[in-house]
Amino acid sequence: MSITIRATSLVVALPFVLFGSGCDSDSGGSGDSAMDDAVADGDGPAEQACTNEMRDDFAIGLQRTGTRLDVTIADAMPADPIRGDNIWSLSIANADGAMTDVAVKVKSWMPDHGHGSPVEAVASKVSDGEYTVEPLNLFMAGLWEITLELTLADESTEEVMFSVCVE
Repeated sequence: MSITIRATSLVVALPFVLFGSGCDSDSGGSGDSAMDDAVADGDGPAEQACTNEMRDDFAIGLQRTGTRLDVTIADAMPADPIRGDNIWSLSIANADGAMTDVAVKVKSWMPDHGHGSPVEAVASKVSDGEYTVEPLNLFMAGLWEITLELTLADESTEEVMFSVCVE
């Protein structure tokens, strides 16, 4: 009977031993658990987590141009992305500069860690071409890619991405 219990314990424990229970060193961690924890907690060198990455210098008015649409961060609370919940106000215009209504799907992703946010951000229409994205939950320090999938009235889609560093 004790052999059966040990075998069952091994079967239950094996996935945790092989795959871990969180972000592993292959997904962007430094391999130094103390440093990874410090960066994740926001107490360590978060800027180092983004220094060698392509990222945007975040500012109100930051704009991305797709094939048919221009997306501008019209406002943000707080003004610089922080760990936790953020709110972005977006302006979306067509090539002629006219405000355009689209369906907006938001995806937040940490490329260095291979995961997104556990909280789904929702884009809500405020007025023609104006949207609020919340909660944009950037729960860890590091590089985040915020991808907006935009679906136009003719069902065509395009994506724009903002890369921001959270300290």
